[in-house]
Amino acid sequence: MRSITELSNPNVQVIGHRGHVSAYPENSIEGFISAVALGADALEMDLVISKDHQVVVSHEPYMKASYMISPEGKRINKNGERDYNLYEMPYDSIQQYILGMLPNAKFRKQRQINTHKPLLTSVLDTVQAFIKHQNLEPVKYYLEIKSDPGEYNIFQPQPEEFAAVVMEIVKEKNLEDQVVLMSFDSNIINTIQNKYPHIKVSYLLYRKGIEKGLRELTIQPEYISPYYKQLKNAQTVTSLQNRGLKVVPWTVNRKNDILNMLNYGVDGIITDYPEPVLKEKNKLSPK
Repeated sequence: MRSITELSNPNVQVIGHRGHVSAYPENSIEGFISAVALGADALEMDLVISKDHQVVVSHEPYMKASYMISPEGKRINKNGERDYNLYEMPYDSIQQYILGMLPNAKFRKQRQINTHKPLLTSVLDTVQAFIKHQNLEPVKYYLEIKSDPGEYNIFQPQPEEFAAVVMEIVKEKNLEDQVVLMSFDSNIINTIQNKYPHIKVSYLLYRKGIEKGLRELTIQPEYISPYYKQLKNAQTVTSLQNRGLKVVPWTVNRKNDILNMLNYGVDGIITDYPEPVLKEKNKLSPK
């Protein structure tokens, strides 16, 4: 890759994936605050639904054995982790489970802290208060609705109900202009675009091609979030942008990949390591 001396897209957003997961437990309030304090432009987080219809910030709709501990302080058996179905648990039970006290094999510098899976309302309230107190610029919230058609009515509600519960909070917090709703589930994206056309959405892609993915949508979204390796060069990004799409790849962690994405002119970079991405962005920003 040729060296770059200036940003192809000066407005590129640095987006903390699950907060600041390389330093704090994923999807924790502590991690979200850390990412904002570093200067991240946006926060990415995952949403699931509890039995009492609360929106919980969690990557899985169950208690993942690799990083969750029971209220009694015991490890969860990996073979039985899906039995701890959050959609069948009220939030007052969910919050008793311990997040953050197990070492993370992928992120060895991640701090061990005793915390829990938070509510979306708690995350938004805490981050907004921190921004106001510190007199910081507003951040965007990339809210991923964790949805799989094979799990409707088992681990989650139907798309219409899921979208409605999330949108109720977004409206209540007056964050409609700061939110991008994301999902790998085209049914979720189509539902939001039809029922809430003023809300920005991003279609997440992994194994399927970008063009195939876009054909699954009834309306072109404002954003598209492919796996970063699907973006082969600057021309791929430019051609999508010329069609009116903002391009926000995930999850970009290695320095060479970070520099590639900055060189390609993407609109946002979702990363587990916001600090080095911010460093490279600032180094290349016009002085």
